[in-house]
Amino acid sequence: MDSRIGIIIPIYNVEQFLSDCLESVIKQTYTNLSIIMVDDGSNDTSTQIAQSYFYKDSRCIYIKKPNGGLSSARNAGLDYLSNELDLHSHIHHNEYYIAQGNYTYKGCFQDSQQEYEGMTLHTPQQVEVWSYTKEIIECDFVRFLDSDDWLMPDCIESCLQIFETLKQENEEVDIVLHDYYYASEDGKHLHQSNMLKAFDSIHNKRIIANEPCKILSRLEMLEYKLYAPTTFVWAGLFSFQSICKRHIRFMDYMYAEDQLFSFFLFTNIQKVCISSKPLYAYRQQANSIMHFNPSIHPYPSFKADVYEIFKDKRLAKEYDRGYSFLAMSNALYDFIQKTPDFRENNNVGRGDNVVKQKKNIKNIESHHNVSTQTTHDSLLQPHNKSSQVDSISDDTQSLSQDSITQESIIATQELYKILMKGFLSMTPRSVKALQCIAIEGKDPRNAKGLFLALRKVVPKNHFGISSKIAYACPILFKIFFIVKDFMRQKRYKRTTKSV
Repeated sequence: MDSRIGIIIPIYNVEQFLSDCLESVIKQTYTNLSIIMVDDGSNDTSTQIAQSYFYKDSRCIYIKKPNGGLSSARNAGLDYLSNELDLHSHIHHNEYYIAQGNYTYKGCFQDSQQEYEGMTLHTPQQVEVWSYTKEIIECDFVRFLDSDDWLMPDCIESCLQIFETLKQENEEVDIVLHDYYYASEDGKHLHQSNMLKAFDSIHNKRIIANEPCKILSRLEMLEYKLYAPTTFVWAGLFSFQSICKRHIRFMDYMYAEDQLFSFFLFTNIQKVCISSKPLYAYRQQANSIMHFNPSIHPYPSFKADVYEIFKDKRLAKEYDRGYSFLAMSNALYDFIQKTPDFRENNNVGRGDNVVKQKKNIKNIESHHNVSTQTTHDSLLQPHNKSSQVDSISDDTQSLSQDSITQESIIATQELYKILMKGFLSMTPRSVKALQCIAIEGKDPRNAKGLFLALRKVVPKNHFGISSKIAYACPILFKIFFIVKDFMRQKRYKRTTKSV
């Protein structure tokens, strides 16, 4: 195996765990690596720790950029591998080079509308890149590693062996996902997640004892993603081409950006292999992005536009999350509209709204049922002897081609339906932003505008009554919230007294 692997590690204020993370990478049994450390404006000793590993290992690349969040850091790593950082003025320092460049967010996929992500769009951020070569070494595969987690020593080698074994069996896949451990904050206690068991329970499939791996189609993977909204981006090795296709990126400044990226990624591929072998340790800590408490922990600078405006930091957190799902819902809908598979099959998935698009699918199904029946009937009609053989041959060929076309369209319909389910399941989580606007009367990121865009394309009664009240009559919702909060505090005091 001589494949080059790029490992992208976003770093932000993780001095307590960073050494464990980087040690696990440089000690991998597979050594043909590009270790891309993206320092996202850390203000603790994480910067010094990362730089010390750069001096220690020539496979390391160190990228320094302003704070922009996990998405921005991962994107900067992807842009580096794709030679899109616009690097210039390489200065030679002893054995390595320092180059200046710009990271510019261009949208979460190629040709995206981008109206819903205007905060950082096309705004260059200056970056500094340290590397031991001027040239960027092309990578065949890429993986993401969060800087408070770590890899098992044979993680990369095991994933590549699966790729190679399947290739020899003429069963090529685009992604190898693997099981992982949940780790305590101190890293002393590990508990396996059993990803394959979760998949089998969702699909009602029999669990095979000690099954080493399972190969899934993109439809099965998207369905799994739909019913088990688990994060996948740090749990596998991806062909770099699957990310380059349609130039997919993480949406900048978003909470739970992995959810949107996963839909993009799995649409781009054909097959996935899930290995039952745990190769990653996911550390559960109180100050992580998922468990961030704004009342206790300092917020990152790139979220200052929200946290400095809202008086109640709990509302700021809810607004930020609600806005994220509003933006990502709009982006996923835009992505579905522009997926080539849908355009090439009688405009499946293209229309003014979800209801019209469902009608499009029924029309296409009806059209192909009629087409197939017509071809079948033509075979039963009497023909002249001189033309009978040619006619049967032509009709048989036509039937075969029509059958292939129909199978293709059915597969496209299924893909479309799953993506639309994903879109519709994502939208309800966005209404929290409207409720926060109603309570504090502030909307720093124009969440209302994004909500209006969604209302035009979702079914009429998709959003609940509380979101409609929060949007149409914010004063009434605010009164409801005040009364509810008052009753909650009253119950709390009563409980405290009884104790």
